[in-house]
Amino acid sequence: MDPKLRRPDGRRDGGDHLPDRRLAVLAVDDDPDMLATLEDALASLAEVDLAVGGRQALEMLRARKYDAIIMDLHMPGLDGFAVLDSLAFRTSPNRNTPLIAVTADRSLRARVEFLKRRAICVLNKPVPVDELVKRVRSSVFA
Repeated sequence: MDPKLRRPDGRRDGGDHLPDRRLAVLAVDDDPDMLATLEDALASLAEVDLAVGGRQALEMLRARKYDAIIMDLHMPGLDGFAVLDSLAFRTSPNRNTPLIAVTADRSLRARVEFLKRRAICVLNKPVPVDELVKRVRSSVFA
């Protein structure tokens, strides 16, 4: 086995593999407090880039490949739905990156619409930190 590959738990025994580096995660929300929470929750697992809103997220998604994206559904201006529907996103290097949605919207319609746009899950705000970390790990190391 390539010595640069290791399991999430650090062992090199042929299990799940990922290059020996920190993950790159993009967190997108219009609430600075929520972004701080997401950054703190994932600090031990990933380098977390923060985008305040959809427009900034699109710029960042074009510039860098991420291992996972965490995105709010409803934001002023360009919301999560519009980001995923944009041509800029669909042609970015992140078009197949695992996406986790976070939202205060508990409606079934919003969940279904985001899942149709290929989100792997939708987590309610306030986001349970342990569940978020588990979802990021499982989406990247699956």
